[in-house]
Amino acid sequence: MIAVIVKGQKNRHVGSTNMNKESSRSHSVLTTHIESKCMTASGVWQMRSSCFHIIDLAGSERSK
Repeated sequence: MIAVIVKGQKNRHVGSTNMNKESSRSHSVLTTHIESKCMTASGVWQMRSSCFHIIDLAGSERSK
């Protein structure tokens, strides 16, 4: 997962603004799917899944 984050970070574009020397010029979205499963005492598999979205919006450093 860290390798994917590093690869995405290398593809981001930054530039200078009046407020920030290294302001982001591109949005970044990381979506992670997590699944787990376990067997109950009766031998039935229970599955759980979640989806996390981590979003960094370009220019959001100006937000108050």
